[in-house]
Amino acid sequence: MSWKQPKYDDEDINILVIAGIVLLAASLFFLPYKTLAEFDIPVKIEISNNFNIEQIDKQTLDYGILAPGSRVKREIKLSLSNAQPAKAYIEITGDVKEFLQTDTNKLLISQDTNVGITAQIPNDAIIGIYEGNVHIMYKQTLARKVKNIFS
Repeated sequence: MSWKQPKYDDEDINILVIAGIVLLAASLFFLPYKTLAEFDIPVKIEISNNFNIEQIDKQTLDYGILAPGSRVKREIKLSLSNAQPAKAYIEITGDVKEFLQTDTNKLLISQDTNVGITAQIPNDAIIGIYEGNVHIMYKQTLARKVKNIFS
């Protein structure tokens, strides 16, 4: 018994092409297309043999003085007023990148949302001051833009 390749007629091929175009168009409709806002939150971690998280700078995401082996979680509040919901993308840059982990790096913001950013200092971390940024970018999807136009 040998395998025979099925034969497709022009109508079958046309239906497959149309279905592919419709799926592609629908997926593009929900991809982020426009950056609404973009900003950086400065981050500072000081690693020392001492431990002090009381004297922190409230204008930055300051973790204070942490000892090797420490784990501290802070939260940032994400919100948009005019263009909700939107997708938020979170990226950590700079020297602090090796110590910080976010609960998520991409999420849909439909209301005020807190995102945890945890500093995990390994036992063999080198003592010093580490700085960087939490970069946040809000993007709007084409579907949301269309909804906002008709709202």
